Amino acid sequence: LQEVINQVLSTADSTENAEIALIDWQRIDKSAQKCINLARDYIQNELIRNELIRNLVKLKDFARSKEAHLSNVPALLLVGGGGTGKTHLFCDVAKRRISSGFPTVLLLGGHFNKDEPWSQIIKKLLGLSCTKEEFLGALEAAAQARGTRALILIDALDEGEGKNIWHKHLAGMLTTLSRYPWIGIAVSVESSYESMVIPKHLVPNRLIKNTHYGFAGHEYQATKTFFGRYGIVRPSIPLLVPEFQNPLFLKLFCLGLNNRGLTMVPPGLRGITAVFNFFVESINEKLSKPEYLDFDPKSQIVQKAVEKLAEVMADKSSRWLSREEAQAILNAFLPCEGYERSLFRHMISEGLLAEDRFRVSDRKWCEGIHFSYERFADHLIAKHLLDKHIDPVNPSHSFQPDQPLGSFVKDEWTCWRNRGLIEAFSIQIPERIKKELPELAPYCADY
Repeated sequence: LQEVINQVLSTADSTENAEIALIDWQRIDKSAQKCINLARDYIQNELIRNELIRNLVKLKDFARSKEAHLSNVPALLLVGGGGTGKTHLFCDVAKRRISSGFPTVLLLGGHFNKDEPWSQIIKKLLGLSCTKEEFLGALEAAAQARGTRALILIDALDEGEGKNIWHKHLAGMLTTLSRYPWIGIAVSVESSYESMVIPKHLVPNRLIKNTHYGFAGHEYQATKTFFGRYGIVRPSIPLLVPEFQNPLFLKLFCLGLNNRGLTMVPPGLRGITAVFNFFVESINEKLSKPEYLDFDPKSQIVQKAVEKLAEVMADKSSRWLSREEAQAILNAFLPCEGYERSLFRHMISEGLLAEDRFRVSDRKWCEGIHFSYERFADHLIAKHLLDKHIDPVNPSHSFQPDQPLGSFVKDEWTCWRNRGLIEAFSIQIPERIKKELPELAPYCADY
């Protein structure tokens, strides 16, 4: 690829040098004036020259792209946040390739245990009785016969025992695959687990890294497609809140409408607070059914559990809780026997909560639970803080710098650090008391 880039730059230089040489020639040999002018006119022709330079730039950019690098180093690392669609992307790629007859293997990280990965892939996951060399040799032969690379996809390396095995074995797997030029590999991992699962020295020399941003920049098309799939009439005003960048949120939103038998977005469901409330209500209604947790939906167990988690997070000035603490809080609302029937497990499986790891010191990490959507957490915590601290009679006093609410906006640095929470305040305060945040805290209006 570097040779291609060098050749492009050389060609561009040659074009410029030819033009300079012709100008010099004109000065030296006046008798060749007519020929020189014709040649110069041809080279300097704006359309031809611009097209040449434009195509050279395109070629140079492509040679420097991750796509081009993957042709030489066929090993992709896909990172992204929870719910952005990494798993669905891998499944879609596998489905399309298999339907085209291209050799493809799709594996899920959560299915791996602590054993050596190749033996697990061949014997446990694919049910074969051959050696590693025989398996890869057959895959290589199949790829050559089809005239295309075979592809091994392993989704979610951070799930299951992934935190323990991939950091140790991934480099060796890449070394093995480098001996089979007709086989490529793509793996995905949650962004926050990347440093724990992927050895640093592998990127970018042996793994080409790319980030999946979900539907960012394509929210309108995404809502149009999802609403059409679930038979929901699109509102006249597009729902372009950032949450619809997340495929998981959009899917759950549509499922919430679908489960309630709705074909239209209910009136008033355009504000972000209303969207969040509807999201939680739909999960409460679903989990209350007998085939799930079988409780009275009017008891609003999910809503109460969510509020309690937000309350504890707000009191701790944290966006996450330890797994054990979150589990204890949720089990108190709906005691159960076993993990499978627990409110804790179902709130995670429904995408309302997510598991992650958090640094608690320089060398120590903790497994924790957080709300899947950061803005959702901000709105929940803001609601709790306003419920607890705002004075409806004299709300301005509540935002004095020495008051609990005022502490979040006391100076410009604090505002920047709490920007998500301040955005939530800016939405919820007018909904509550018909006043804007800068009216209550005018000293921070210029930040």
